[in-house]
Amino acid sequence: LALLEGGSAMQAADAAEALAQRIDNPSTLASLTIARAKALAAVGRLREARDALDRLRSTNPDPTTAAAAGVVLARLELDSNKVRAAADLAERSVSVLDAPSYAGLRADAWLTQIRATLSAADSAPTAAAMPALDTRAAAAADPPPPWLARRARAQHARRSAAAGATRGPG
Repeated sequence: LALLEGGSAMQAADAAEALAQRIDNPSTLASLTIARAKALAAVGRLREARDALDRLRSTNPDPTTAAAAGVVLARLELDSNKVRAAADLAERSVSVLDAPSYAGLRADAWLTQIRATLSAADSAPTAAAMPALDTRAAAAADPPPPWLARRARAQHARRSAAAGATRGPG
């Protein structure tokens, strides 16, 4: 669903929801719920997306599933300018998604955490998080984490340079 345009993703999610009633595997059902929430967000149905993710996080006993839903929810919160909530959700997700198979999700959560910190105009925590992001990215087997680490570093540098330019010479 992630590769589809919002409307197409929503159609696929609706079809999957009809099939979900016949699925017994909790992990598969959780994955479908997360994918549906992403599709709902893509078509602007943010309240429904948040509700689905909140429900999944509160009812699923698996901390990894809750963390995966938290990654998506953190992005929604950041997009809604709920910076502190986004940073907290992302930070919790980073701490739970520590297995190598979750490297991509963890990197997404970390990037959201850094973006939230940058949005809060408090660059000290962002600067402190950058070395840890670089270390995790270097250790990851998947290509996306190093790319995301470079992107986060560039965003931080750009924001810091812009902040310095507005303050003027000291």
